[in-house]
Amino acid sequence: TMRATARADVRAGGNLAILGDGAIGLCSLLMAKAKGVSKVFMTGLKPHKLELAIRLGANAAIDVSRIDFIQAILDETHGEGADSTLATTGWRTMIRDSMKLTRIGGTICVIGLYHGEEPAIIDEMDFIFREQTIRGSFASPNVWPDVIRMLQAGQIDPRPLITHKFPIEQADEAFQTALDDTKKPVKIILTMDN
Repeated sequence: TMRATARADVRAGGNLAILGDGAIGLCSLLMAKAKGVSKVFMTGLKPHKLELAIRLGANAAIDVSRIDFIQAILDETHGEGADSTLATTGWRTMIRDSMKLTRIGGTICVIGLYHGEEPAIIDEMDFIFREQTIRGSFASPNVWPDVIRMLQAGQIDPRPLITHKFPIEQADEAFQTALDDTKKPVKIILTMDN
């Protein structure tokens, strides 16, 4: 997420919309707060993850199944839109939606992979008139030394994301837990004791 926040031009004092409340979205929230972002708007579907986002410093956690998240972010930014948007999910309208909630001249970084059979939807008129920068982010070359330094300095603390730990011998149970929303999984760790 360090590379993705850099590619999204996330800056101190700015604001950021994060589409998706999964581990990547939540880690992006931690990284953005460490970079001094003043406001973060998180969207998602899982109440326990949206609650965690608020505890981690999000200014708004928007349940996309109940609220028009594009309008909510526009309202939060007085109609201007987010300075930067990280699209960490993979729905068909993700890029179009990101363009609508990002300010004119803002930057969008797409991390989430769309796997549908139909092409992703992009509004060509928004693409031209809103003059936004749209970038992708895949993998994390050359960031690990900086991430390790941030962890050591306490600038980011991923521990609140860890909801379950299993010994490696219980990997099957760990995967079942990851799929069971009643257990409210976020990040599951497999440990090796020897």
